Amino acid sequence: MITQGALPFKYELEKSQAGMTALGGLPLYLDLAAVIGLSKSIEKHVRVRVGEQGWTDVQVVMALILLNLAGGEHVEDLRRLESDEGFCRVLRRVEMAGLKRKVRRALERRWRKERQLQRHADAYVATLLREPSDADVAWLAAAATRGDDDHARWELRYARRAIGLLVAQRDALDDRTASIVAQVLGSAFEADQHIDQGRFGLAGRQFNARLSAYRDAIAARSAETGARLGQTLLAFSGGSFREVDETVRRVSDVLAGYESEANEALRSAFGAAVLPEHVPPSVAAGSSAK
Repeated sequence: MITQGALPFKYELEKSQAGMTALGGLPLYLDLAAVIGLSKSIEKHVRVRVGEQGWTDVQVVMALILLNLAGGEHVEDLRRLESDEGFCRVLRRVEMAGLKRKVRRALERRWRKERQLQRHADAYVATLLREPSDADVAWLAAAATRGDDDHARWELRYARRAIGLLVAQRDALDDRTASIVAQVLGSAFEADQHIDQGRFGLAGRQFNARLSAYRDAIAARSAETGARLGQTLLAFSGGSFREVDETVRRVSDVLAGYESEANEALRSAFGAAVLPEHVPPSVAAGSSAK
């Protein structure tokens, strides 16, 4: 056992693996930060946060410091810290040290909400990462990619993920949902075993190009939106897309299925909006905006 320092934690030998951490050295740096008054210095000199929403300046700066100490190279590596149950328990205790009871309870409520939102986003994105059916891949390869199954498969992957993100942006119950879905989807790209190590940047650029094009197709808001989505996928696949023919309609049906699956998954993960009886949606929207 190591004697407790400036902060409310100490090291003990423990036989159980529950709540253990692989980042046992980091709390010593938290102790050092407390001794030198780092948190107060950040509060004094870093004034980026506006209002009460989101992480505090201290939390952001400390997260980046801890990320570097833990060997992280990207912001997405913060998930390594978040997934370490033992270290997160220590960090929560440290963050609440010296706070008033009312403030501690407010922080605990916010943490619970953030963890719940994260779980919902993970569940939703899991549906967007489903592999396209072999039948759809084979058909698209024959119709557009000149027999290139890998190209066809990636176009369908990009389409499902892009449409899923756009559905979250359009239909989510609050603005934070789309933001965290985008973060989780970005992390999924970083961890995608189908992407070669040196091609993450290329995959990201390709996805963003398709996301922008699918967004334009959906924003058209016309009876031909489905056809526009199909034409967009065929344009990226190298197929014929100028006429709304049987090929365009076939692809449109596949993408309509992706959109329907995303809508269902979004409601399942985050819940559906419930309007009071006899209150028109326009009236409810107007009152909630006040």
